Amino acid sequence: MQYCVCCNLIFVNKFSLEKSSQSKFFKEICRNFLSLKYLLSLLLVLSGLTLAAQHNNGVLSDTTNFNYLSKNSVGIHINYFGYMRNTEYFNPIEAGRTLLGNQIVPSLIFKASDNVILRSGIFINHYFGSTKISGIMPLVSLIYPLKNSYFMFGTINGATAHCMVEPLMNISSAIEKRLEYGGQYQYSTSKLFADIWLNWQNYMPYKGEKHEEIVAGLNINKGFYLFEKLKVNLPVQMIINHEGGQLSKDKSPQFTVFSGAAGISGSFIFNTDFNTSLNYYYCFSSNETNDVKNGYAHYSNLTLNFKDLSFIISYFNGQDFNAMSGTYIYQSVSHDKKNFYLENRELLFARLLFNKRISDNLQISLRFEPYYDFSQEVFEHCYSLYLKYIWKNAFLTKK
Repeated sequence: MQYCVCCNLIFVNKFSLEKSSQSKFFKEICRNFLSLKYLLSLLLVLSGLTLAAQHNNGVLSDTTNFNYLSKNSVGIHINYFGYMRNTEYFNPIEAGRTLLGNQIVPSLIFKASDNVILRSGIFINHYFGSTKISGIMPLVSLIYPLKNSYFMFGTINGATAHCMVEPLMNISSAIEKRLEYGGQYQYSTSKLFADIWLNWQNYMPYKGEKHEEIVAGLNINKGFYLFEKLKVNLPVQMIINHEGGQLSKDKSPQFTVFSGAAGISGSFIFNTDFNTSLNYYYCFSSNETNDVKNGYAHYSNLTLNFKDLSFIISYFNGQDFNAMSGTYIYQSVSHDKKNFYLENRELLFARLLFNKRISDNLQISLRFEPYYDFSQEVFEHCYSLYLKYIWKNAFLTKK
């Protein structure tokens, strides 16, 4: 079986640029760079080198692979995740903050048959500097594996494991909303990736104080090879957010909103040590039922991969774009400042990522991600560190 592991990280600190000649000069440099990037992209497409990319977020993502277990056997699976994400943001859309801590998920796995796996465990999250555990949640799943795919009911592989683009899925969800509960079907081969899921985010008891919250998502990515070293992908992504419930005491408006993306991406492999990729997404958001305009955005990434090091240029230009599950910095609606709204969001990122598998069980990811905000004329940055360690062993086998 193959399962997708993709994702993303960040680094940021801020230098405020006043509306002076220095700011205008820097802004003009960025715009000239963008013009050059578009010209190079066009030349690559015309010459047949259609490229595509996706940030490598494997360190942040959960996977489902229990091939080490034989039929009628029991195993133990321990997943450790350490994180430090510091956003040095001082803009009105997203305030900066530091997330520093670790998570551990010990679980027991029972492989009842070739197509039935039961998993039971506990999720523990702790923020450094706190004397209390920040979160304890149950992990219970029924998994039905098939060739290249699986069905999962209960605790599903969520957050960055859905392999969504950052404007649609918050990169911090790997820290703050890692566990999801509901149902999931995921299929993964070299030519097709599909993930369909339902996440019941907030349970509403009879006459509960808050609305029920449900998130449904779809990610389909079809790939094909134009040449031996040139692969093109056609991704389609969508998320539906619903808040409501007829038996709730919550008098706030009920709503259902949509956000999605469709695009083209590809990758060209020069050799085992170097490859390059480019992608483009047209994003949209439907928010009229939430007193926010319908919006759209253009999002593209140019990536150069050198062994464990990646350099990524990302450009985002959104108009009234607001995806409820997306990373805050891309949205027109402020996450931290009440009733603050920016119609246009034009951002240029220059990301530097270092992803290294230190051993069979241990991975590390370092990221530095400065960006320039054209509308606010500010230059800010974010940096992050992620550690992932997985230990698994079959200790009881029935013959």
